[in-house]
Amino acid sequence: MADLAAMTDPMLGKNSAGQAVLLGGFSPQSQRSHFPRGVVCPYTAAEDVVDHELPQTGVLWACTVINSAPPGYFGKVPFGFGVVQLDDGLRIVTRIAADLPGELQIGQAMQLVVEDLPLGTSEEDGTMQIWAFTPTLDQAAT
Repeated sequence: MADLAAMTDPMLGKNSAGQAVLLGGFSPQSQRSHFPRGVVCPYTAAEDVVDHELPQTGVLWACTVINSAPPGYFGKVPFGFGVVQLDDGLRIVTRIAADLPGELQIGQAMQLVVEDLPLGTSEEDGTMQIWAFTPTLDQAAT
């Protein structure tokens, strides 16, 4: 598990309980959230966007399995990639962290995680923190 004290991604923050959250935007005029946060509402172009902590949970809406590492990627393969519909209805494109990505199911409950991704093939290359979604613990055990 990644060290939440060292988070540097501007899309990530911590809630009052110290848990990782995605930081999006919310427009009072449209009453809709968006991610990543923009300076104007993507639905109405209103300039009233405020910071908004997005839900940490949702359901898997669409997914695929990536079996070949893209250039510059040194993480584990295969890995999942897809769309998670958050509990507030917002859909976001995300990496799916799962031990068996081929067993992911549409509608499966998901939760936000922060992971360390290798930046190269040796430990000296270091890591960077990334956010992803993974099946919830109760569903991962089934």
